[in-house]
Amino acid sequence: MRPLPEGIELAKDEATQTRIAYNPPASLMDPLVTPPPFIPLHMRSDLFTGADTRYTLPADAPLPPALNPKIERPVLSAGQIEELRAARESGASINALARKYGCSTLFVSLVAPAAKGAREERDAKHATDRRKWSDKKRALRTVQAELRDNWGYTP
Repeated sequence: MRPLPEGIELAKDEATQTRIAYNPPASLMDPLVTPPPFIPLHMRSDLFTGADTRYTLPADAPLPPALNPKIERPVLSAGQIEELRAARESGASINALARKYGCSTLFVSLVAPAAKGAREERDAKHATDRRKWSDKKRALRTVQAELRDNWGYTP
């Protein structure tokens, strides 16, 4: 049989030779962590009646800041959206337009996608880059494409 650990013995069963003991932590007693039966009575009254001010806030204390503050985005008018589309057609970047109008890059890409010519240039550049790939990289990309197709994933 093991020696009884330090602490307060809660229950003991001689038939099965089991003991349940509470081992207090090495830190001070804290009503938020320590179960109330293990806090001495002379301390318990102060902790739970509010005489201990460590865990109470003044009545006029401000609330803490919100965990996920809502970002107010401006609502763009139809004229501003047309300006955004015209700027995107003339070659302005998504990031620059998002900063200018105070909206997200996703919103800009949805409202004003890249011009057809720009998409074709991008695809042509990607095709030339693909021709420079090694056989190993080309095989890996082929396998990845097959896996996507098998899982029903379409980008």
